[in-house]
Amino acid sequence: MKFKRSSDDCKCQDIFDHLVKMASKDDVLYTEEGGCVNNITCRVHFETILAFKLADSEILFPEDNNSDWANLHAGEEEGSPVDIFSLFGMICENNEWYITKYPFGIEYFSKDCKCYRFIGVGGEYDGKKSKLDEFDCVRLMREIHEIQMNSQNSVEIASGDRMVRNSQIVEEICPANAIDLD
Repeated sequence: MKFKRSSDDCKCQDIFDHLVKMASKDDVLYTEEGGCVNNITCRVHFETILAFKLADSEILFPEDNNSDWANLHAGEEEGSPVDIFSLFGMICENNEWYITKYPFGIEYFSKDCKCYRFIGVGGEYDGKKSKLDEFDCVRLMREIHEIQMNSQNSVEIASGDRMVRNSQIVEEICPANAIDLD
């Protein structure tokens, strides 16, 4: 007997086909919900980004643009968890994945200053579609150097900033803290 997953009803390719080649799907905390809805939880970090080609966007870029690409960053509070799927309003349309929200603006490279600039920081482009080209997701948990189980069934973590337990994020920041497993 073959079981049908709710994501089997989605007409888009696997969203992880757009994950940059340096990353691994195994490092990403995600759930597939009904149809084409996903939860892709990453850590807010400079390298948690989505990228799209300007030719595949409804957004008109300034004349000083010097690239065919634009980037979206996942936030400002470094280290906190973020569901990039809902944050960027990702949708499936015509068998392609699109971005529809730009909460922190859109980064592009300016030929005038030879620097990166942002447009749409106030959300004025929300609702306009840009075809997702690729994304990178920094995993929630840093390297843990030492884990010790004590007699009270708690874990002492020597370094790290988040802990994932049964696919749920434990919100405590835990540098050398004890977290009860019960």
